[in-house]
Amino acid sequence: MPIKRGSQHRLVAIPEIVFATTPATPVMVEIPITRLRKGKAMGSMRSGQLRQHPFVSNLLPGMNTQEVELGTELQPGNHDQLLEALLGGTWTADVLKAADNLKSLALESQHAPLYDLFNGWVITRGEFAFNANDDTPIAVTYAGMAIASDYDAGATVATSVTAADDVDPFVWSDASVKINTVATPISSITFRIERTVDAFRVLNSRTPREYVPGDVVLTGSFTVPYEDATQSTALEAFDDAAIEILAESYDASQSFTFLIPRCKRINMNKPVEGRGALVMDFDFEAYYDPTTQTILQITRVV
Repeated sequence: MPIKRGSQHRLVAIPEIVFATTPATPVMVEIPITRLRKGKAMGSMRSGQLRQHPFVSNLLPGMNTQEVELGTELQPGNHDQLLEALLGGTWTADVLKAADNLKSLALESQHAPLYDLFNGWVITRGEFAFNANDDTPIAVTYAGMAIASDYDAGATVATSVTAADDVDPFVWSDASVKINTVATPISSITFRIERTVDAFRVLNSRTPREYVPGDVVLTGSFTVPYEDATQSTALEAFDDAAIEILAESYDASQSFTFLIPRCKRINMNKPVEGRGALVMDFDFEAYYDPTTQTILQITRVV
């Protein structure tokens, strides 16, 4: 069998109706990605018995864990189910809000005739990076853990696969930012959502019985040119900020608007170097907004 290559790889997915169970006749959807990291850790235990030598005498099987991280480029249509799984919400009239639900996906990494299947994959971290200094599309990372995996299977579980839409990714030059409804010159902005998920385990199994959702935290940072005292004054006053990030296609026919309705600037750095423009870096953290009833709202135009 020839060595597998990344150029011959395809990632497909389908939401799970029953947690950690692939639907009976899965019509899976192709997910365009830029990178993929798959890992499985076979936990091990050591006996605590005293012994007459300084060496480990035995290793016993412990807890199994499966992790999947994938890199993507922000684009319309092809990643809607990933955004739902990340935010734990449902698209309603083209609006998605971060919620308290825990949604799982069945993922299959295809490099025929070998297939890696992951069940009960929940996203525990998502990161969005807009950077005017990198001539690349807007990068998005999704990372999470799965209940179970089946590596190097000889057949796919997909009944059929729906190909990804042939669309261009969004780029930083077509993105803009408003802070408190005021257009703000931003050199770069990154925000990440992290969801605490606790594994609930029972006897007679090395894998968790289920995952229990916990806290959801949104943090980020942005860089602005050092030209006035607007942002530093707001930091000193510990003022609220509503951050709205617009990413759209070059012809403005498709877009995502990310609204962080309420956050606080919590840190500032003002580096001074020998050449180049002076900038200010700010870290922020979001908190619950009772009006929108969320910490992040995404609106799409497709």
